Amino acid sequence: MIYYKFDVNMMRETYMKNFLIRLLVLIFCLWTGVVMAQSRADIRIDTTQIRTGEQISLLLEYRFPKGSKIDWPLKADTITKTIEIVRKLKADTITNSDGLTSIRQRYIITSFDSGPQVIPPLRFGYLMQGDSTAMYTETEAALIMVNTPEVDTTQVIKAIKSPLSAPLSFWELLPWLIRIWSFIGLVLIVFVIYYYYKKGRLPLLNQNKNVRLPADDEAMLGLENLRLKKLWQNGYYKLYFSEMTDIIRLYIERRFDVMAVEMTTEEIMTNIKPLSINKEVSSKLHEVLQLADLVKFAKAEPMPLESDLSLQHCIDFVKETAPSPEDSKEEETENKTDKNPKL
Repeated sequence: MIYYKFDVNMMRETYMKNFLIRLLVLIFCLWTGVVMAQSRADIRIDTTQIRTGEQISLLLEYRFPKGSKIDWPLKADTITKTIEIVRKLKADTITNSDGLTSIRQRYIITSFDSGPQVIPPLRFGYLMQGDSTAMYTETEAALIMVNTPEVDTTQVIKAIKSPLSAPLSFWELLPWLIRIWSFIGLVLIVFVIYYYYKKGRLPLLNQNKNVRLPADDEAMLGLENLRLKKLWQNGYYKLYFSEMTDIIRLYIERRFDVMAVEMTTEEIMTNIKPLSINKEVSSKLHEVLQLADLVKFAKAEPMPLESDLSLQHCIDFVKETAPSPEDSKEEETENKTDKNPKL
């Protein structure tokens, strides 16, 4: 007879190891079941049989814990090399009573390759707030059979028809007709305005053409308006003397046919010297023009009396050199002739 010697401590240690292993396996299985129950991914298609290029609906639904960040599998315009996404529809988000959120996304898909086309398992994932481990789950694979259209080879092969031309309707032509007639009308209006304006037959546009006061009246009116502005009284010396000299230069140009607007002070005095103008008035005008040059170009500030006397000297010059009544009648006759040009 053979006797065996058993170590009780060794047996107890082995039993505890086996118990702990079984307990860990049980806990892992329970935890995996809870995790799987918290997320679920489904795929559904309208039909598994389509013709080449026919479009069908694909529905993806993913359930995950509320408030989690998710990883959605389809981000491109293709599922596989042979299955294309034609259009992505608006997604629906639903919060369930069990605390899970469901997202339903529908796609319109098609395939142009004949034969069985497989949609592989699509992997979804979520990451809960405060957790660093992402949980993933996959859909089941889906099969689509793409069939080619049946061709009756017993029939005669016919030639390809050329594109049919549809006649244009009136409403299709109307916008173009409006544009064309509008352009023609605009051209005619521009031509008529130009023609009559050139011929001087537009009274509304031409009624004030060449209607101008005599040179002395225009100058006196301008000088009086300048006095009423009170420019130098408010410190605007440069503007005051600029307007004054412009008025008097234009008067000299109109009255004596001297291009005074483009001349310097000395050139003006040289050109009007041969004219029969009172020397005293001419000398005062010379002083006014020189003072105006100092104000405009040297930023001089004349005395109040000088500013006021300068305007008065210009008025005296206009009065002294104004045309006689006989000259005024001749000028008025010339103005009437200018206002009625020959056609």
